[in-house]
Amino acid sequence: MKIRKASNNDLLQLTELIIEFKEELTDFVPDELKLFRVKKNPSNSIKKSVKEDIDNSNGLFIVIENEEKLVGFAFGTINNTKHVIFEPVKYGMLNDIWISKDYRGKGLSSKCKDELFAWFKKNNCNYINLSVLDANNAKHIYKKWGFKTVLNTMVKFTDFE
Repeated sequence: MKIRKASNNDLLQLTELIIEFKEELTDFVPDELKLFRVKKNPSNSIKKSVKEDIDNSNGLFIVIENEEKLVGFAFGTINNTKHVIFEPVKYGMLNDIWISKDYRGKGLSSKCKDELFAWFKKNNCNYINLSVLDANNAKHIYKKWGFKTVLNTMVKFTDFE
């Protein structure tokens, strides 16, 4: 297994992996929000988005490669807080991390996390942020990595008709 920075040569395989990732995430989305997850042919929009992420100077997109096949990825960005009173603070955002089912349980997500955390540290980030769906089983991994809940997003589903 090899962990490396993604390149534009990875676009086709990454597009396929991200479609698989997004479909798996649907399992954790509350039923009331699934109506917003209309399936369209996502390949072109995902490929364009991945290319932008790979080329992002404030981002690091890494992949896990096994015998020339991509089996996982992680993407992080560096951001600054925006507040009308306080000075901006630089922070890292763990945007996505995902490992194909056949490769889970081998510590690969932790290796990706370590790569991103080292990059965040090198870039003087004051903290690292991530968002996770409430029903996602990966929450226990994030807690193991030292993340804790400091903000909850609440949703009220309307019955306007």
